[in-house]
Amino acid sequence: MHGKGSLLARMPGDDWQQFANLRALYAFMWTHPGKKLLFMGGEIGQRREWHHDRSLDWHLLDEGPYHRGLQRLVRDLNRLYRGERALHELDADPAGFAWIDCADWNRAWCRSCDAPETPATSCSSCAISRRWRATPTGSGSRGRAITES
Repeated sequence: MHGKGSLLARMPGDDWQQFANLRALYAFMWTHPGKKLLFMGGEIGQRREWHHDRSLDWHLLDEGPYHRGLQRLVRDLNRLYRGERALHELDADPAGFAWIDCADWNRAWCRSCDAPETPATSCSSCAISRRWRATPTGSGSRGRAITES
């Protein structure tokens, strides 16, 4: 969208906080219902807005760990999205989504499909680091983390 700026540039705080917020937003977006959309350069944390007369700022991938790390996260989220049918199979069906918890600082939900396993997602929207433990139950339960902020 012309004149709006990049998602990264709109995040508050220093570099670490901006990239942490962007990683949290992307993880939320990929696991929440709805189609996924990134504007060009969003997958590498480009600070300036994309413009049709310029190439993407690929050089950012060689400038510190944050841009390359964001690119790896988007890669991992895409793999997770393709591999977990529940994240896309019932995307437009209310039966494919259920809230687990909506506390002040935490949001947790399940995505469902026609498979025996149901992935659960928990996103913290608190600026304070918190430690929590999720215990899967039932046969065939498994846990998997793709990133920590």
